[in-house]
Amino acid sequence: MLAQYRKLISLSLTSVDLPLQSTLETIATLHRKDAERFHLVLKQPPFPDRLPHQPQTALNGNQNDGLLWLELSAHRVIMTMQGQGKLGYRHCWEKDSDGTSRYWLQDETLDAANSLHLKNFTRRLQLSGDLLPDRLHLEYELYSGKMQLGQYILNLHIQH
Repeated sequence: MLAQYRKLISLSLTSVDLPLQSTLETIATLHRKDAERFHLVLKQPPFPDRLPHQPQTALNGNQNDGLLWLELSAHRVIMTMQGQGKLGYRHCWEKDSDGTSRYWLQDETLDAANSLHLKNFTRRLQLSGDLLPDRLHLEYELYSGKMQLGQYILNLHIQH
């Protein structure tokens, strides 16, 4: 039986070695798939459609609507963003293992040549909570070939 709950969440991504930090606080839907697997679904956060020195323009709501989907378990996390926006991505992190990070520009063809494939290595993956998850802590390194592109920390807090 699929159970779902509306929850307030805080999702943050921080780079350990680059000046990058982003936090999103919003309402998400938590789906219980079974005793150990959960899906968390929220609206895609908006991407800026301008450079900092350009005047602000209105975002086209239809163009940027999409979903951010996290598949959570104690051993694996998959985060996928797809929708009507121009950029999609999927990160697959597995505890103490190599994973993949794939980015693509969305168009009608969904041609694999329009995608960028990177590797990641999950240094730490912790999912905690009693009956429902309330915290995810994920530390990983991102690679292009043998070149490291940075170390990152992803934190998810789910309020009950």
